[in-house]
Amino acid sequence: MNSQASLLSDQDIERWRQNIRAGTFSNYHHQMGLALIREGSLDAAEAAFQRALQIDPRRFETWHQLVALYRRKGQEAQAEASLAEARVHDPDSVAIGLATASRDVVDDDSDQALAMLIAAASQSPRAVGHAPDAVVQVAQELIKHDRYTEALELLGRLPAEQQDWVDVRFERGLCYRYLGMYRAAMNEFRAILDREPQSAKAQFNFALLLMFSLRFDEADGAFGQLRAEQPSQESLALQAWLYQGVGRLAGGRFDDADAILSALLAAHPDMATAQAYRGLCRLRMGRSEDARADMAAASQAEGKHWLVHSLNGIVLMALGLTTEAIASFATATTLVSPAPRLSRLGLAAARLADGQEAPCPVTDAERQSEALPFWFALLGPQGIALCRNLGLVETVAGSATSS
Repeated sequence: MNSQASLLSDQDIERWRQNIRAGTFSNYHHQMGLALIREGSLDAAEAAFQRALQIDPRRFETWHQLVALYRRKGQEAQAEASLAEARVHDPDSVAIGLATASRDVVDDDSDQALAMLIAAASQSPRAVGHAPDAVVQVAQELIKHDRYTEALELLGRLPAEQQDWVDVRFERGLCYRYLGMYRAAMNEFRAILDREPQSAKAQFNFALLLMFSLRFDEADGAFGQLRAEQPSQESLALQAWLYQGVGRLAGGRFDDADAILSALLAAHPDMATAQAYRGLCRLRMGRSEDARADMAAASQAEGKHWLVHSLNGIVLMALGLTTEAIASFATATTLVSPAPRLSRLGLAAARLADGQEAPCPVTDAERQSEALPFWFALLGPQGIALCRNLGLVETVAGSATSS
């Protein structure tokens, strides 16, 4: 007996095919209705939505669009009749329709989609579970704009059975990472890797979090493993190569860091961030002229990169050129909004080294987070001085701050 044939009966297979056909044709007419609305052909759009509902009467985003269309045409009786008909299929049809219709606007207006999802969840907690793809997509847009808390709140509205989905865990892990909640972030990416051990994106984020948590040896091994597996995304392989060098630098393995960053630059001579990190590494090795040369080359290649300016500021500050360091850090804070932690901390450290008063560069949330020790380590002795000045617990490793 064929073991595959026993899995599904002929009736199951035919039902599956019918569902695919219904979903495809229903979606075609739904999308046609949306396109006709954009053209102003409201009667034709109404007919398209009706055809979509004849194929799939539980397509609640189509009910949502049809009701909105009737109201736009001033046909309130038809709108109410459609609402009543939709409720026959599900008493939460209005909320589900609002949630699923967010897919129709998320590409053009993620804020509108967010408002629709929140409104749907307030009407029926189960509604957003009908549009998890839209929830994840809106969360991604929020993350792109540094709105991590909002993204977490939105993801948290999904039902319990969807909280364990890989896409949901991944976006939640990114939010925790950017908020400096490293242990929570690592839990998310570890859970993904338990299920999908070959996920290069999860591997990279987990390795990065190990490094940010000052677990340099573990991070080095994780980055090395990722490089060995040669992920299909070339950018991930390059970033793993770079951060393997950065981790060695922050962990005080300066000769090893110099070797790996030099190999990276030999293969990719235009990688300005690698050049700047090697400059900092060579400063720590006592090779100040080589450090200045690397920084000059990095600045020439990528003069508008906040990280290049920040790393240049660290080198200048360590060499006692505090006025120039302040200028370099100040420039870095203007190139990205909000200003990155390293740039803010570096500017405060440079001002402190110059004998100036330095406004507190961290928020209350950052003080409570796990995000600061790595950047203090990268700043070196001046970072330790700033750490003490701010009254923060000194948790950076001594080997990471030797000059």
